[in-house]
Amino acid sequence: RNSVCEISELYLISLIEHKSKVDYNVTVQLLKYMTCIWIEYEKKFGSDYKDQVKTKEFRYPPILPVVYHEGTDTWTAPMHLKDRIFLSDIFEDYIPDFTYCLVNNRDYSKEELLEAGNEMSLIMLLNKIQTKADLSDFLHIPADEINRIVKESPEAVVDIIVMVMQALCTKLNLSRQD
Repeated sequence: RNSVCEISELYLISLIEHKSKVDYNVTVQLLKYMTCIWIEYEKKFGSDYKDQVKTKEFRYPPILPVVYHEGTDTWTAPMHLKDRIFLSDIFEDYIPDFTYCLVNNRDYSKEELLEAGNEMSLIMLLNKIQTKADLSDFLHIPADEINRIVKESPEAVVDIIVMVMQALCTKLNLSRQD
């Protein structure tokens, strides 16, 4: 019979919340998602190991919450849940608290993203396009740099890149002639 201490699998879960505008309720959203993930983990683990989830040794996997902000405005939402709770200074001991990692797309230059040269940097470059002028600037990137990234990418990632481009064209009201 396996015990919790003998489990050989280690889980680290990254939770990525995508935002195009500042969302002051993001910490509550993340807490809700994190709780759902832990509940599902408990169900899966519990089905494999019965009542061990109720033992002292049982641990939930860590979750790394990430907010990916592609907007042009400055991110001003609080990084802690307690900052959204009324009288948090009085009830601080009773409020779950965590922080999230903020990836602010606007903090990365086109050159930095091109230098990274991977699928994520290409998607971040595409997400920088907010106007037709931004698109024109993107189109001046040497095609061989973009082709290299796409060529080395798995097909599923290329499909995502295509969907991002289609959404971008819709957002900018571009037709096939543009």
